[in-house]
Amino acid sequence: MKHTKKRLLAICCLAAVVSQMTACSSLIVIHDPPLSDAVTETDGTSDNISSVSDTEQVTHGFDVPSDTTTDSEPSPDPIHWEKQAQDALSSLRQADFDTMNYHIASVDNSAALGTQFEGELIGSTVLSEIREKRIHMVEEKYNVRILTFSYSASELYEGIRSSILSGELYSDVVADFLAIHPADIGRYQAAGLLMNLRSLPFTDYSQPYYDSNAMNELSSGYNIWAAWGDFTYAPENMYGVYFNKAITESLGLVSPYAQVADGSWTWETLFANAKAAAALLDADGIAATVGDNLGNLPLSVTEQMVMLSSGLTLVDTGIDKTPVLAAEVSADTMYALTSVLRNDIYRSATSAGADRYTAEYPNDNALFAAGKMLYHVNTLSHIPSYADISTEWGVLPIPKLTQTQEHYVSYTGDAAVICVPSSNGALEETGTLLQALFAASSRVQNDLYLDESLSYYVRDGKSIDMLDLICNSVSFDFAVSFSSGYPYLNYAVNHALHSSITQGTGFWDHFEYYKRSAQNELSKAFPTDR
Repeated sequence: MKHTKKRLLAICCLAAVVSQMTACSSLIVIHDPPLSDAVTETDGTSDNISSVSDTEQVTHGFDVPSDTTTDSEPSPDPIHWEKQAQDALSSLRQADFDTMNYHIASVDNSAALGTQFEGELIGSTVLSEIREKRIHMVEEKYNVRILTFSYSASELYEGIRSSILSGELYSDVVADFLAIHPADIGRYQAAGLLMNLRSLPFTDYSQPYYDSNAMNELSSGYNIWAAWGDFTYAPENMYGVYFNKAITESLGLVSPYAQVADGSWTWETLFANAKAAAALLDADGIAATVGDNLGNLPLSVTEQMVMLSSGLTLVDTGIDKTPVLAAEVSADTMYALTSVLRNDIYRSATSAGADRYTAEYPNDNALFAAGKMLYHVNTLSHIPSYADISTEWGVLPIPKLTQTQEHYVSYTGDAAVICVPSSNGALEETGTLLQALFAASSRVQNDLYLDESLSYYVRDGKSIDMLDLICNSVSFDFAVSFSSGYPYLNYAVNHALHSSITQGTGFWDHFEYYKRSAQNELSKAFPTDR
């Protein structure tokens, strides 16, 4: 195996790293965005996510490293990775919580959070060990025990709703924190089940271990409804585009890494190349359809992914703002977005049949691994399974919609955002621990993930540059996160987009029909007058 020597060396190095982590470690900040202006605090609570003004448009995404044409330099000495997390944690207030148990009720995300699950430690990878270690750091600092209990989405919602309505007397679900999917925020918030995170003392959301851009999309009025950042970071849930190097060369295509760097890596490029590859591979009788390159993902996933990757937003929101349905997106831009979804994704997926699969190639992963497909759009969780395949591959970010778009924007599936139930009465402890959990996670997962990927899995340093880009450009969409609690918002944005794709209806006609009702709905729910 061509990677055996490299992996043996990496295994020895990482084993040595893990054995020394309890003594000392630190982390390297890769492409850490500059901090915004200092935030004024009152009673220990930060008043803003960032210093973005009401009139300033927040630009989501991440710039491409300028030297993506060269391999990455070796990672710095990993035994210092923990130092920044330790420093961030030690800068927080001191307190003793007298061995209290603190509970995180999670929607099947306990492994990503790395906390103790019903009394048992989870995971055996280096990344999961670090996730557990940061929890222990917080537990030791505050003399507390942090446990995660996992539920289905419906079980958790009904359990929290019952506990709040009954004063927590008749429910088995009692939580100090909630770890829920972003798409569920709306129904929790609309039912009065969530606390405004700005009401928590000892929190400062301007700190670099929170993602202020992403959290702006989870905020409204004077409220921050969910926290996202280094504690919730789970690279295995983020989406990327795997590509086959041999097919790229056979087609005479420009280097995908170069396309990412010069901004020409767009959805149009992806599908044009996928069509050419499908024609090339058809000769051997195992032709992957263009839709297969999307991994046959559910249409709801691809809708959200393409919308986010376009950098467009149909709801202008953020701290100290009433969400406003904006119609400033040009008709041409929206037409380009719906065309990609309707023509290249929806029609291709519905015309593809399962009869193309065989016993040898039972699914899209098998087709890609066997070199029968140019691209494979899916989560980064597939990277370990591709470590030893014979096909030479690389990984790219989700494409942009147009070349003129400034940034690439990443989509993460099954993300866990942290919320606080409105029944939580231990504000001092909750604010302290929320800040501590994010501080103790300061960049450690990102840097360890990139190093582990380079040591064990990926084939070249350029893929590490791409993974770094993907992991630093995640954002959310207010309409997706809150439409579960606000039906007119759902009709105006999500249903309008879905109908324009599946039925060929005009997006703007549908949007304008529900826009006024949706705006009234949001104005009542999220007023900015105190």
